[in-house]
Amino acid sequence: MQTTERVTVTIPIEMRQAAQREAEERNVALSTVVSEALAEHVRARALREVVEDYEAEFGVITEDEMREYAARVGIPYSSPRRRVDAA
Repeated sequence: MQTTERVTVTIPIEMRQAAQREAEERNVALSTVVSEALAEHVRARALREVVEDYEAEFGVITEDEMREYAARVGIPYSSPRRRVDAA
């Protein structure tokens, strides 16, 4: 059973160049970098949907709750609001 498929996409030149640099730095194929980026996007979108559903039922998740959860699972916490504000 085939698990991959060749496709043609059009992307900005700068994006392709950045992805190519990353592929070269990691010594992997460009398709690996693109596949990983797409998989990350799909996971992030699914997570956003889960959070939206949760918040619709229980209310907005607070910064304190996010910080607490990060500490509980042992990951560093970085406020998404701060990243948005900095952009």
